[in-house]
Amino acid sequence: MPYIFCIVDEFCGAMFQCAEEFGANVARLTQLGRTAGICLLLSSKGTRKKIITDFISANFLTRIAFGVFYLSDSHVVLGEGGAEKLERYSGDMLVKGLADAAARRAQCAFIGDDEIARIAGALKANGEPQYNQELLAKIAAAPRG
Repeated sequence: MPYIFCIVDEFCGAMFQCAEEFGANVARLTQLGRTAGICLLLSSKGTRKKIITDFISANFLTRIAFGVFYLSDSHVVLGEGGAEKLERYSGDMLVKGLADAAARRAQCAFIGDDEIARIAGALKANGEPQYNQELLAKIAAAPRG
């Protein structure tokens, strides 16, 4: 079965616009998506307990927090403190999996705008993307509500 990666950038911003409907759909997708091969990645610069609810958090198997300013922000993302002590904007992060008793410290690379442009250029140079037309037709035919 092929995997589908669904990436939502600025999740908190989307939740501000239509919190009730969007939040319910995200929670449902996280519950059912794993069995269907859907990997959901939510990203946000800001954390709000009102938006990233316990129900949404409980359905994510792995959480990653980069440096945050406040202990409360670390608790929203990881369920524990620690991210407020990280070096911000350096790739310093904490990772907490479902089976982990505590978050583990990790390091990731920073990719700037120039590098993103080079990667996008290389991907474009390798040809057109290949979409699953059957899946696109199902998405287009799905009722919108």
